[in-house]
Parts: sequence; structure tokens; C-alpha cells
Amino acid sequence: MKRNLIVLTVAIVAMVFVPLANGQPPLNINTANTSGGCPTVWTSYDGTQIVQQCTMANAMAGIDPNDSTQHWQTVFPFFNRDHVIHSGTQQTFVPDGGALFPMTWTWPNGGSEVVPIEFTGATIAPLGSAKAVITPSTPDITATPFAVTSLSLRASDGLPDLIGEILVEKMDANGNVKTAYTSVDAATITAIPQTSWAVQVDTGYSDEDTLITFLNPDRSPATVTVSFWNGYNDQPNFATREATEVYATTTITVPAAEGGPGRRPFIARRPPVEGPAKGRATLDVGSFCSQDVACSGYLNNPANDWKPNNAGPGTASLAVISSSSPVQVQLVRVINNPDGSSVAVGAYAFPLIPQQ
Repeated sequence: MKRNLIVLTVAIVAMVFVPLANGQPPLNINTANTSGGCPTVWTSYDGTQIVQQCTMANAMAGIDPNDSTQHWQTVFPFFNRDHVIHSGTQQTFVPDGGALFPMTWTWPNGGSEVVPIEFTGATIAPLGSAKAVITPSTPDITATPFAVTSLSLRASDGLPDLIGEILVEKMDANGNVKTAYTSVDAATITAIPQTSWAVQVDTGYSDEDTLITFLNPDRSPATVTVSFWNGYNDQPNFATREATEVYATTTITVPAAEGGPGRRPFIARRPPVEGPAKGRATLDVGSFCSQDVACSGYLNNPANDWKPNNAGPGTASLAVISSSSPVQVQLVRVINNPDGSSVAVGAYAFPLIPQQ
């Protein structure tokens, strides 16, 4: 491993209780974890910081119960959306239904290990990210839904500092993804336009691509800068990370929203005309990186390859977005299969923590 792991906890017991900070009854994470909403779980180690529990439900890993020739796996990327290092975080895997099995946690460098009841680590860097592929510890396990629950400190904007998303894939014996979906805790995403976002993205691989669409609700154009960060990094200092780990940058102009609010003549007595449609621009990450000298040069350096089986060139990244005016961000992941087919999956962008 080239970095410290954050805390990972696998709930094997039937009931797990975590005390609340405000004296309420204990929260049973086996029954409450799929409701979403990032509830408060406890006060942190110095008694002043609040920890939140956020859940991505309906993960799957194992043999498909309806077709033994196909199997499920869950990809779990997560990142620190703050400009400072954070510690005291953990992930908990608990069943949506049925008994939970021990899992194999495979890191993008190809290393893997069976996740025990508790696996302890320390920190995740500012705007740092990590990713693992979750599969059963033995090949004879039948898939059943389970939830990935992330515990992390509450940030200044009321959302957790550590954000998780799962990409769930059903595959055939030849590695072709037949169907896929994503899941987050609804409390960690927003449709409100923001000026600062981050997107978890694998950059540079032929078997996948990411399309990032920017929606501008304003009647003036928006200038959007997208910086690609080497997400998997231990450097605790944000300024140093930014200077050394941003390997490519591009700027996009998002057109102004079309039309505008207006009214019919008063005598007509009809309701107002609808407001403006959003301006739109899309960044194809794969096309950009294949044509950009800085991006392709970085990705073609074998030292920067970071993906299961070392199938490069490419790396796990964060696409960090800064806009001159608030925009919405939509995401599509495209999975390109060995048989030439492809699967498109809607995914998520997350707002960065506002800086004081």
C-alpha cells in the first residue's frame, strides 16, 4: 500500500449500536442505514465535532441469484471534499437483508485482502480520493443487497467531509458489464447551482469514459475551470498537493441560459411565460485527455497508473470544478465492454466544502 488506509468496519453481528451525542436512544445501523439523510451519530474525539452517518444502499457482490453465469461487484470510490486533511473516518458494510459475508477489498494497484471485522487506518488527504472493488471473500457466495455506510465529520456546510458513491455492476464470465447503477446518500448531493464541485473519475482508460455536463441557469455565460488531480495521495498540505498533483487543466465556456422571464399582455390574463432554459456544455474526459499534452503525458507515465490489474495508461482522479458563477453538474459514466458493447450510467458530482 502506498498510503494509510482510513478505518474500515464490517458489521458481521446481527445488531450494532452506536451512541448518539444528544442522549437519544442508540441508533441501530442495521435498520436505520438505508433511510438516508446523514443523521448525527456521535460527538467526535474532542467532544466538539459532529460525526455523520451516510449510506449508499443496494450494493451487490457475488453470484447473481437468477443466473449463475453472471456475477455482481461493487466499486466504491470516495474522497475528502475539504482543503484540509481529515481523520477518524470509517466505512461500515451492513446487509439490506440476509446475512453479510466477509468481503475482498481490491485496491487499484491489484493488491487485495479480505476485510475482517475491523480494519484500522488513519487519514485521507485534502481533495484526496481512494477506490476499492468489493467482491465476496469466496467465489461461491450468492449476491444479496447490502449497504455501504460512511461515517465522517460534519463540515461547515452541514454535509460530511468524506463523500462516497457506489457503482454496482453485473458482469458475465467474459467481463462484459450487462447492467449497472449508482447509489449515494441523497443528503450528500444537491441540485442547487454551486461554484465549486468535485467528480470522482478514472481518467485515461479505454474501457471507460466520463461525460461531465455543465448547466448554466444564468443569463450570462459561465467560465468553468476543470482541474484533474491525482486523487490517491497522502500529502496532507493542500498547497503542496495543488502544486504537485494537478496534472491537467481545461477551461470551458458554458453558454448563457436561453430566453428569459417574461409576461404576456395583461389583457390576456394568462400566467407568466416559463423562465429561461439552462445553457449547456459537456466535457468528454476521455477525448480531452487523449488530445491534451499535459494529461496524456501524465497518464502515459507508468508510475502514475492506478487501476485494478494495472490496465493503463490511466489513473484514479478527482475532476475539481471551479465556476465564475453557479452551475449545476451532471455526470454520465460510460463502460466499454470487451465485446464492443457499452453501458451508460448516470452518476454524481458533489459540492466542495466552502472555504472560510
